[in-house]
Amino acid sequence: MRNPIRWNPWQRVARRDPWTHELRDVESMLRDVPGVPDMRVDIGDNGKAYTLKAELPGVEKDDIHVSVDGTRVSITAEVRRDPQDKDVQRVCSERFYGQVHRSFALDGEVDAAGATAQLDKGVLQLTLPKKAGGQARRLAIQ
Repeated sequence: MRNPIRWNPWQRVARRDPWTHELRDVESMLRDVPGVPDMRVDIGDNGKAYTLKAELPGVEKDDIHVSVDGTRVSITAEVRRDPQDKDVQRVCSERFYGQVHRSFALDGEVDAAGATAQLDKGVLQLTLPKKAGGQARRLAIQ
């Protein structure tokens, strides 16, 4: 499988500016800053199906949306702030609240009808059987 496509905000600039190596250093520093949204994933291929595991700690299954369309798999999750924290004055806040999104182009088409999604202990696991063609379908999280 080819590497999953990850959006790079500096890619356009890099084609035009010889000083972009400095921007890449900034990007690598920001990648590990607390509070910057990220969804870490592992993608596997056993020949019959792709497996995708995504870390989504603290996210409820109703706040996760998975879409499968041909070779494209998209995951969107909403990290919500605890409503009991409204009256609390923040001294320090490093946690991210908001929406995170990842999208992947796989080598082969996925059988959307046979795809499954499970959320267990903050890890979303997708099983995506391979197929010659497919149609978009939203997966229900179990």
